[in-house]
Amino acid sequence: AVCRSNGVIYFFVDGTQKTTQGSGVASYSFPVTATYNVGYFGVEPLNGYIDDLRITNGIARYTSSFTPPSAAFPLS
Repeated sequence: AVCRSNGVIYFFVDGTQKTTQGSGVASYSFPVTATYNVGYFGVEPLNGYIDDLRITNGIARYTSSFTPPSAAFPLS
C-alpha cells in the first residue's frame, strides 16, 4: 500500500511499513483534472501485479502498520 498524509508518503508491504524504502515528504499536489497512469514508474512498466487498487481523495487509509484485509473491498 502507498498512502500520503499531510505531505508524508508511507509505503507498506503485507501491512508492514517499510522504512528501508522510506517515508518521504511530498509537497506535490495531484491535480484533479490530470490524467494518471497506474502501473508505470517513469517510463518503465510495473513488473508485477496490482491487487485491490483503491484511490481515495481526502482520506489517509494507512499511516502505520496494519492487518491486510482477508477479502476484497466492497464496491460501495
